[in-house]
Amino acid sequence: MLLVLVLLHVDWRRGLENMLRFTPSRFYIIEQEQTPGVSSITMKEKLLPSIERYNEVAEMNFVPQHDLIDFLAVKGYRKSWMSSRSVPGDKEMIGFVFER
Repeated sequence: MLLVLVLLHVDWRRGLENMLRFTPSRFYIIEQEQTPGVSSITMKEKLLPSIERYNEVAEMNFVPQHDLIDFLAVKGYRKSWMSSRSVPGDKEMIGFVFER
């Protein structure tokens, strides 16, 4: 099962609980972290109106790595791989693999 950058927009624990009902043997999760105090949208170009509006009203809650790892450990999944890459906007894209 693959999850990409949606955890910061939803109740991530509830979202993962729902995904776990499919009993996947492996999760691939790509998440982002960013420097504290930096806006979640740092693009210099003009945003599309829908994205601009979303940015005004959205509450984005970045998921700390240890919270994600601990939550899935309790559910029987261990982190088997992790890799991180710097991306524009003072952000890090982090890829995880969790397995039963």
